[in-house]
Amino acid sequence: MPTFVRQLDGSPNAGDNCGPASVAMALRWATAHEIEPTPSAVRKAMKDPTGGTYMSDHRLAWDEYREKSAARWDLKPMRYFAAGEFADLITALGNGKGATIAIDYSKVPLNMKGDPAFMGLHSVFLAAVRERAGQTEVKVFDPLNDGRRPGIPGPGPVWYPKVMLRNAASAVVSQPGRAMYNIVQRGTRLEVDVVDTCEEKIATLEARVGLLEETLGSIRGMLVASQMGIAQALAGIDEVLAIPEDTGQAANEGVK
Repeated sequence: MPTFVRQLDGSPNAGDNCGPASVAMALRWATAHEIEPTPSAVRKAMKDPTGGTYMSDHRLAWDEYREKSAARWDLKPMRYFAAGEFADLITALGNGKGATIAIDYSKVPLNMKGDPAFMGLHSVFLAAVRERAGQTEVKVFDPLNDGRRPGIPGPGPVWYPKVMLRNAASAVVSQPGRAMYNIVQRGTRLEVDVVDTCEEKIATLEARVGLLEETLGSIRGMLVASQMGIAQALAGIDEVLAIPEDTGQAANEGVK
């Protein structure tokens, strides 16, 4: 499975799931794509049912998946920095670590954005750095970059110039050279028996069933609303049809 996880997956909170999607990508990256939760499942682990999520909440989900997978994976704790040095983040990425980070989407060029109209705060996953054409670039997995239509990058990573990423990140904390991010590192696969593997697969399937149930619930709500509207329209038609046709004629005869 690829590292990329799309945010706009049709779930009820898809529009606000950049944080959960970023954590989902971090978990895939850290476990060789073996742990692959949906954004909705990560949001549930964050204990945050609706609306936008906080960068500090990323650890809640990470810790829950660490605990669930402890028999198979040695995952190190996620480290949260409310206003960490951006240079330290780049050093960590250069040492093979990953990160979720908050950025100001208004600072991202249109050709790199998954939603050109969105100008608010956004969360993405960072996976690597490289030197190219004399500048440092950062490998960015943006959950909005799903290639859903022409002009939208992806699905997959985009390489941000380091300076541009620094400016977008510093704008969030209003401190030049600093950023809000979570550092993660790749886990170590442990020897496990077949039973443990089956239990994890069952947990993954249960999470996907939960997502389907959420989506079906939203569809049921829309259908009920449509049925009520149709019933009201039919009632109005019945009232019109119940008016005697000769009412108008009787009124005219009275005028004579």
